[in-house]
Amino acid sequence: MPLPEPYLWLIAGMVLVALEVLTAPGIGLVFGGLAAIIVGVVIETGAIDQANHAAQFACWFALTCLTGFLLWKPMKNWRMKSRHSGDYNNMAGGTATVCDGDLVRGKTGKAKWSGTVMNAEIDSSSSVDKIENGQLAEIVSVEGITLKLRPKH
Repeated sequence: MPLPEPYLWLIAGMVLVALEVLTAPGIGLVFGGLAAIIVGVVIETGAIDQANHAAQFACWFALTCLTGFLLWKPMKNWRMKSRHSGDYNNMAGGTATVCDGDLVRGKTGKAKWSGTVMNAEIDSSSSVDKIENGQLAEIVSVEGITLKLRPKH
């Protein structure tokens, strides 16, 4: 016995949302998935006849456009905020090695952290004016793409 059409729409919606989350984030499958779930609910309530496939697909298309229009920007902002929410503060307290010459107060130099060479500066709270090449330094903070360092004692 085949599944009733509302359940097919609900399953299709869940599959689209799962595909968005698990395999292809950013494509917009979530909007089609949400629309399919809504269409399943609308059919179940009797607002659209199960036999009227044209109305079902028209409703799905319209709802996909509407959810995309209403949710695209809020979801984009949420995703970007969550992606950058740490601001790399998990690096603070870690150890970097000054490389490519001495690090001098007021100038941007280079330091190696976790195998990656990054821009580095002496932190304003540090009392030293120079950290020598090869010396270990503590990461105080990260501002943009620049490590703020002080000598490791």
